Amino acid sequence: MDCYSCNLESRQRSAVAICRHCGAALCVDHKSEADSYRVGGMRYGCAHQDQVGTVLKPDT
Repeated sequence: MDCYSCNLESRQRSAVAICRHCGAALCVDHKSEADSYRVGGMRYGCAHQDQVGTVLKPDT
């Protein structure tokens, strides 16, 4: 399985973890990014949440 965030950046890296918030497969780098993601000092959502929205929104 490949990292979801890397695939959006046209790279291919093996996933080592699954995001506990949205279920996306993540590589080592993006897992570390997700682990340290905080909004207003609290854990909320996931670091790649904006990437998910841009992929799922239809073009208008």
